[in-house]
Amino acid sequence: MNSWITPIVTALIAGLFGALITYFFSLRKDREERRRERIISHLIEAYKNIVNASCRTPLSESEEAKLETSIAAILLFGSKPVVLEAEKFVGSMDAGALL
Repeated sequence: MNSWITPIVTALIAGLFGALITYFFSLRKDREERRRERIISHLIEAYKNIVNASCRTPLSESEEAKLETSIAAILLFGSKPVVLEAEKFVGSMDAGALL
């Protein structure tokens, strides 16, 4: 009787341990996916705000604020090449007008 109890208990412990490890890895993966989705949504909104503000000579204060927030979001969440382009864009803006 003892010959089959040890393998069953070992299998149960290993199965529970494996289930816990899988659960924690899936939690971490889900957290990373949600983080990526939030970053992508911020970047999409930032690009939409920049497109809406482009080629408009008189920008309202709310449009200026959206443009500044959008550039900040790109600098914060963007990849290195995108950040460099955003820095070039900010450097090319006039001091008196945003575009």
